[in-house]
Amino acid sequence: HHPRVPCPLCHLPGAPLSAPELPCPLYDGGAVAARFLALELALSQRLRALPPPGPPVALLYAPLEYAWDPHRRFVRRYLRSPKRVLFLGMNPGPFGMGQTGVPFGEAWHVREWLRVRGAVLKPPREHPKRPVLGLRCPRAEVSGARFWGLIRSLCPDPRRFFRHCFVHNLCPLLFLTESGRNVALPELRGPERERLLRACGDALVAAVVALSVRLVVALGRVAEVRARRELRGAGLDVEVRGIPHPSPRNPRANRGWEGEARARLEELGVLRLLRGRGGGAGGELDQSDQLGTGRKVMDGGLDQSDQLGTGGKVMGGALGQSDQLGTGGKVMDGTLDRSDQLGTGGKVMDGVLHQSDQLGTGGRETGGSFSQSDQLGTGRREFGGSQPQSDQLGTGDREFGGALDQSDQLGTGGKVMGGALGQSDQLGTGGRVMDGVLHQSDQLGTGGRETGGVLDQSDQLGTGEMETGGGLDQSHQWGNRGKKGEGSLPQLDQLGTGGKAMDGGPGPVRPV
Repeated sequence: HHPRVPCPLCHLPGAPLSAPELPCPLYDGGAVAARFLALELALSQRLRALPPPGPPVALLYAPLEYAWDPHRRFVRRYLRSPKRVLFLGMNPGPFGMGQTGVPFGEAWHVREWLRVRGAVLKPPREHPKRPVLGLRCPRAEVSGARFWGLIRSLCPDPRRFFRHCFVHNLCPLLFLTESGRNVALPELRGPERERLLRACGDALVAAVVALSVRLVVALGRVAEVRARRELRGAGLDVEVRGIPHPSPRNPRANRGWEGEARARLEELGVLRLLRGRGGGAGGELDQSDQLGTGRKVMDGGLDQSDQLGTGGKVMGGALGQSDQLGTGGKVMDGTLDRSDQLGTGGKVMDGVLHQSDQLGTGGRETGGSFSQSDQLGTGRREFGGSQPQSDQLGTGDREFGGALDQSDQLGTGGKVMGGALGQSDQLGTGGRVMDGVLHQSDQLGTGGRETGGVLDQSDQLGTGEMETGGGLDQSHQWGNRGKKGEGSLPQLDQLGTGGKAMDGGPGPVRPV
């Protein structure tokens, strides 16, 4: 293979080859990623040759074909070396990998946390109730939100997780009934299922060998049993252990899945590996030097702070450092600057972008990713977020565990707890988001409540809507109780007629 010559493995079956002057996209991410992608494409070609499965399957989606671009980017970004641990799912879900091409690929985590981009096409036949909307799919997959939410809580920086681990699916195909319901692998008819899983098993063995995997952590019994059977049959000395599948179909997953999964990973030694102890060689985690003698980050990607201004050092990192006492912040091998308007020394702690201290009070950021501005010098705070918040009257907005900003127009301090998108508190009463991903608006300050769901709901007049069995929020504009059936997208009832989502259909279709 020559990097300037088109390679058939880089392209979908039947797709035209790229122009000869373009480099082969398959080999851009390194040898390990290239080998893995080649194995996946070979499996896709083999599965195409199989006869279509019979009832109850009416439609088949192949995300490795129509969502190949983000999938390839995900692999090239995070599969740069052999992996000790392989997390193994069963097959794509309609609102996860079926949308994004990433295993357990709930769109928000793929887009905002994993930072994966790419064009998503359409499958040859698309079910009207299961349109492919790509990385902007507004509906969250519960399994994916639970899985990546757990990983994000263990490793706030995804690079820490992918240093020793990777995520893969046993089967790359998604199956739908005539009504649009997802068909799990055990529901396939016996002969068709065995033909399919035999091909998938061969590909799994090849992938485990290519990645030098020592432990397979299977999510769910189907993946666990099949992986153990295939690897043992191939004579590989690879451990296979299981944790419960995070699907809401699994009753165990609805009773504290994260705690059970975390305990199991601790038992298997995976948490120890992620913390950088017991085999976490290479120094992927940083050390702190509290007296300013120079913290060191080796092979890391985040910055460090020198508390007494002696000049922190970053070795092999990507971001700058701050001098806390205004002696002149220095960036060594970094990429971003910082601004100190009055010489007090802006501070960036574990962040990515700079911050400005307009009145010399020293804005503070802990664990964030983007800058923050303190217009009146009161010192706004951001905890675990990704984008700025604005405090127009200097009262100090607070963000906990979120990803996007919030605005407090009257300076009362909007609060986001465990969420991902902002909220607006128009009357300064403080909307609340509890353990959700999307925002809610509390227009009159009554406080929306969530019971048993994954995402929030809004109660505009304090009547207290309930979510039963769904995955995303509901909005109740005039207290007449919006209804949601089997879905997870928000509904808006602007005039109190009660908008309905039937069978989980998504919201307005946006360009993919």
